[in-house]
Amino acid sequence: MTDSSAERQPAKGAHRLTRDELAALVQRVASGDDLAFERLYDATAPAVHGLTTRILGDAGEAEETSHDAFMQVHRRAETFDPERAGATTWILTIARTRALDRLRRAARRVPLRSLDDSIEFEGPDATSDGTELGERRRLVRVALTRLTDDEREALGHAFFHGLSHSEISERLTMPLGTIKSRIRSGLNKLRRFLGSLEEDGEA
Repeated sequence: MTDSSAERQPAKGAHRLTRDELAALVQRVASGDDLAFERLYDATAPAVHGLTTRILGDAGEAEETSHDAFMQVHRRAETFDPERAGATTWILTIARTRALDRLRRAARRVPLRSLDDSIEFEGPDATSDGTELGERRRLVRVALTRLTDDEREALGHAFFHGLSHSEISERLTMPLGTIKSRIRSGLNKLRRFLGSLEEDGEA
C-alpha cells in the first residue's frame, strides 16, 4: 500500500457499513487487501478526522495525525480482535492515542520561559531590577521541573496556549475535574517550592 491510499478524501454519500462489515474489512486489510483498506478509510475517515481535530484544534495537525493513524491501522490490522471492540472503536482509539502523543510532544517542547512569564505565585512582587527578576524566573524554571508530565501538560495548555479549563478538557478528551485538579496541584507545588525558598532566604 502507498501513502496515497490514506490521503484519499472520503467518498460523499459512502455506504454506512455495519459493525460486522467493518470488522470484515479490517480482517481483509490484515490479509493485504488494499481495496478493503480504501473502503475502510472511506467509511471511518470522517469520524477519525473529527476526533483528531477536536483534540488538536489545528486542521493541519489533525490531517497529519489522521494519516498516521490510518498507516498504523494498515500495519497493525492483524492485531484487531472483533471480540474485544468494534472496528470503529479500535480505529478511533488508535487515532486518539496518536493525537494525544502529538500533544504531549508539543507540550514538552514548550519553552519554560513562556510559562515563567505567565504563572502567578504568592510572595513579594518582582521589582524592575533585572538581576532580581532574572533570579525569580530561574527559580520558577527550577520549580517547573518538580511537576509531573501531566501537570506540566495542563499548565502548558492553560498558560502558554491560553486555553480555558473546559477547552483543555475537550482538547485532551479528559474530565474537566481532572484538568482542574492537575492545574491546581501543579500551581500548589510551584507555590510551595518557591515559598520554601523565600522562607530560607534563598529567593
